[in-house]
Amino acid sequence: MTEEKKSRLVASTTVVCVLFLFVLVVVLVYQTATYSAVRKQKAALEARKAALQQQITSQEQELESRKTAWQAELLARKYGLMFPDETRFTGED
Repeated sequence: MTEEKKSRLVASTTVVCVLFLFVLVVVLVYQTATYSAVRKQKAALEARKAALQQQITSQEQELESRKTAWQAELLARKYGLMFPDETRFTGED
């Protein structure tokens, strides 16, 4: 192998290695940017999940309090109690 061929081989190998490293760096930068965006999106979704969970808990408590009040009113009506502004209809003329 002559010096000229060795020189060309070394030059072409160097070019291939540099291009390979360049592609690796581009992929690394892209992956880092994608990972950062995904982390931000995950944090936003977790915050939304926490807010929705709080809303569910609040609405469940409100539902329970309304059920309890409604059941108390039904029980009171069963025993003939009324609100002060209500009129009792007995079905008799």
